[in-house]
Amino acid sequence: MCLSGLTAGTIRLMCECRWKTHLVLNFGAFHKYYAYLTILCTQAVLFSGFLVYTNVNDGAYASLHLTLAIVNVISFFALLLVCELCHQKFIRGPAVEFSLPERVMTREQFEKSVFEGGEKYVILDDMVLDVKDFIFKHPGGRFVVQHNIGRDISKFFYGGYAL
Repeated sequence: MCLSGLTAGTIRLMCECRWKTHLVLNFGAFHKYYAYLTILCTQAVLFSGFLVYTNVNDGAYASLHLTLAIVNVISFFALLLVCELCHQKFIRGPAVEFSLPERVMTREQFEKSVFEGGEKYVILDDMVLDVKDFIFKHPGGRFVVQHNIGRDISKFFYGGYAL
């Protein structure tokens, strides 16, 4: 599971294979579902081990062993839920409030900063957006954002066209 996660992360961050974005996303999804399946299997094995031990050692502690097995499973999944919620909060990052633009750019300044200055700007309606921090968080992959740097993305943003 660790190797699968490292491979998925490495491919996503290091690979410049623009045409294989779907492959990278599928590999990441495989890693996620493989991890959940592994966690479920380990909990099932632990719980069945508790049950076998309880059945073999019938006596005063049998109900205690069964209670410990149930508490173990419940506490593990509660901890897993807390960790997943923290991870999702970290991925989404803090909320960004909308603010009025601090400066106004002409078309020439925009093109110069993108093509000569290396800035990661796109145009949405009449706004110039800096997308350098959003490239790796875009749900469609970084190729979609990188392909549209320096362009007007309004038609894609509102769903009029497909890339």
